This record gives sequence, structure tokens and C-alpha cells, in this order.
Amino acid sequence: MVRDRLERNATVELLKRLDRVPLPPPASWPLPRAAWTGLALPPTRLLRATGIAALPPLLRERFGLRWTAFDQRRFDLFARGVRLAHAATPAPPHGSPAAARAIRAARRARGG
Repeated sequence: MVRDRLERNATVELLKRLDRVPLPPPASWPLPRAAWTGLALPPTRLLRATGIAALPPLLRERFGLRWTAFDQRRFDLFARGVRLAHAATPAPPHGSPAAARAIRAARRARGG
């Protein structure tokens, strides 16, 4: 499928632009747009890098996404940090608050 069906399109081009200009703030955003941009760009860039890292090299090339050895090393360090943080964190915070409540409720129901 990757080799034959996935192609560069408008969505790919939008995602490539998001690290320079994030999506607009929500309608209820009370602060100036510059504040939104300042807050949104760092996580946007991290998500973009994570997305590119997850792509096979063939798609990176097809989509015109630059991925260097330095990018890979930086991503590997980030992934290692996430794994270490996950291992050091108690189980309930690993998921969403709703999932943690459901897990606790299921344990109580089992008598545990």
C-alpha cells in the first residue's frame, strides 16, 4: 500500500506548513493571536517530528520531508525519555483521567 497508493496531497502540504504557522486559535481564545502562536508552535513541531519519524523512508521522500541523521538521533533521545518517564510513572497516569477512573472502579467491583 505504501509503495503504490499513498501520495502527496493537500493534507500532506497542510501538515508540512503547521510547524511554521499553526492552526488558528479556537474561537473562545481570549488572548492575542501571537500568544496562541507562541504556545502552539513547540508542541506542533514536536508532533510533526514524531509523525515524520513514524513514516517509512519511502514516504518521507515522496512527501518531500527532510529527515537527517541528526533528526533521527534527536527523535531517539526523545523516545528514550518517553520510555523512561513511562516506566517511572505509576500506572493510572499512563492513560486519561477517565480511563484511570474506570480502572479503579473495575478493581473496586472485583473487590481489589
